[in-house]
This record gives sequence, C-alpha cells and structure tokens, in this order.
Amino acid sequence: MQPDPSIDEKTIADFGQQWTNYRDNSGFYGSTELFEDAFGMLLPTAEIAGKRVADIGSGSGRIVSMLLALGAKEIFAVEPSEAFDV
Repeated sequence: MQPDPSIDEKTIADFGQQWTNYRDNSGFYGSTELFEDAFGMLLPTAEIAGKRVADIGSGSGRIVSMLLALGAKEIFAVEPSEAFDV
C-alpha cells in the first residue's frame, strides 16, 4: 500500500498552524537547559559552539534560538509549512 501524500501535506499544514498560533518560546520551553535535558546525552552542548548546524522542521525557530545561544556559527533552518515566516 502506497502512503497517501495528502496526509503528509495535512501534517505539515497542521504543524504550521500550531507554530503560527503558539509563538511564545520564552522560559524553560525555549532555554538551553531544555536543549541540554533533551539532547545532551546525544550531543554535548559544548560541541555546538562554532559549528555549522541544521534544524530540519524548525517551526517557530525555538531550537534555532537555542543553537544560537549555544554559540553555533551558522544555522540552516528548514520549515516546510507556512510557519516559516514566524
């Protein structure tokens, strides 16, 4: 059975609507402490400084802001939904 491409399009649109409606990334939700808690076992945050990184499915840019705060040199952010403008 082939996947239904309209489901992928709907999923992208749904996430885009969420990122557009809920833009607040303040507090712990947008903090480097949360990044460390979620990803620290896979990628020590000290290794991000000076690196070129990518955030695929960047939504409202919450992770992009965290990466910048951790000293990333360059970030490629990709968001397929209309939330890209957020």
